[in-house]
Amino acid sequence: MVPSRTRHSDEEWLQHRAEIQRMFLNESASFNDIMRKLEEDGFPVTKSQLEYKLRVWSLRRRIPKNKAEILWQFIDHRLTKRENQGKLSEVIYDGKAIVPTKVKKERSRYQTISLLKYHQGPESPQTPAGFNISICTPAPRPTSPQTSAEVDSSVYTPEPQPECSQIPAESKIDWLYLAVRLHDLDDVKARLDAGEDVNRPYDTDASRTRSSLQQAVEDGSLEMLDLLLKAGADVNAPAARRRGATAIQLAAITGSLGIAETLIHLGAVVNVSRAEEDGRTALEGAAEHGRIDMVQYLLSEGAETRGRGQFQYMRAIKLAEKEGHLVVANLLREYRTWTTADHHMWDVLNSHQEDWEGPWAVFLFDDWGWETEIGHNENMSGAWGDDPIA
Repeated sequence: MVPSRTRHSDEEWLQHRAEIQRMFLNESASFNDIMRKLEEDGFPVTKSQLEYKLRVWSLRRRIPKNKAEILWQFIDHRLTKRENQGKLSEVIYDGKAIVPTKVKKERSRYQTISLLKYHQGPESPQTPAGFNISICTPAPRPTSPQTSAEVDSSVYTPEPQPECSQIPAESKIDWLYLAVRLHDLDDVKARLDAGEDVNRPYDTDASRTRSSLQQAVEDGSLEMLDLLLKAGADVNAPAARRRGATAIQLAAITGSLGIAETLIHLGAVVNVSRAEEDGRTALEGAAEHGRIDMVQYLLSEGAETRGRGQFQYMRAIKLAEKEGHLVVANLLREYRTWTTADHHMWDVLNSHQEDWEGPWAVFLFDDWGWETEIGHNENMSGAWGDDPIA
C-alpha cells in the first residue's frame, strides 16, 4: 500500500470515525486492515496520521490488568478529578487510611504514561469489584484536649494540592513539544503532517526552558532533529530567560559536533548571547564540559575572543579551570596572544571573583572596549551561574 501524504480536514475524519472506532476497538483490526478499508472507501491515510487521530480521539484498546493496576488506576482517576477541583483527599481501604507517601508511590507506579493524560482521556473507570475503597475529604487533624493545639504535623500532613489555575488550558499545551520530550517519533511525524507549528512561541519567562528543536538537540536525537529541521524549525530560537540555551549552545554543551555543524550550516549564530540567568554561550558551555573538539570547532567557526567576545573568552577559561578541564583551559589561553587589556581584565576578574553579581548583569564597556560586568552580590554561591543542563 502506497501511503498517502494528503492532509484531511477534521470534518472528513469525523465522517469515518465510527468505522475506525468499530474496527479498532470492537474488532481489534490491525492498522493495515483499517488503512486498507479506508482506502477502499476513498479515504487513504498514512499510519502516522491514523495513530495521531486515535490519540486525539482517546481511543485505546483495553488490555488485561492485574488487580493492583485496576485498583490504583481507579484511585488515580478519582484523585486527579478531585485535585482538579482543588479538593484535599484521603484514600480509605478496608476502613484504614492509606498514608500519602504510599498513595503517591502507587499512583506513580501504575498511572498511564502517555500524552493522553493531557487530553480528556477515557471514560471514568468503574469502581473495581471486590475492593472496599473510598476516597473522601480528610477529617480535620485532632487537637490536644489540654491546649486545643494541633497535633504535631509530622504525624499526618496532607500533601499540598495543585491550584486549579496551575492546570494548563488545552489551548496552551504545546502537544508537539510534549511529543518531542517523550521521544515519540511517530507522534511528532503525525503532528507535523497535520500542520502543527514547529516554531510555536512559548513564554520564555515561565518554567519551560526549551523549544521543540532545543529539546531534540539536548536529547541528541538525530531522527527527531531531522524531522524538526525539515519542518522549518528555527535554529536561532531564543533561549529561555532562566536556565535556557539556544540550539547551538546545547550542541556545544553536550559535545554533539555533528549536530553543531548542521546547525551552523543552517545559519545558527555561534556568538549568540547566553540566557539571562544560569546561561552559557556556546564557547563557555563547551569549555565548562571539557569538549575540546567542540571548543576547537567553535573557534574555527568564529567564536569571538576579542571585543565583545573577550568576556566569554575569559569566562570559558575560568569555567574550564573550575571543572578541572585544564587541557581545554590551556588550549584557550594559548589560542591567541594576550594583550595588556587581557591581562588587566584577568586580574580584575580574579580580584573581584567573590563580589561578582554575574553572570547575568548588563554588559558594560569601558574605554578599552572590554566587558566589565562586575557588581556586588552578598551571596556568591551562584556567582558563575548554574549549568543550564545540570
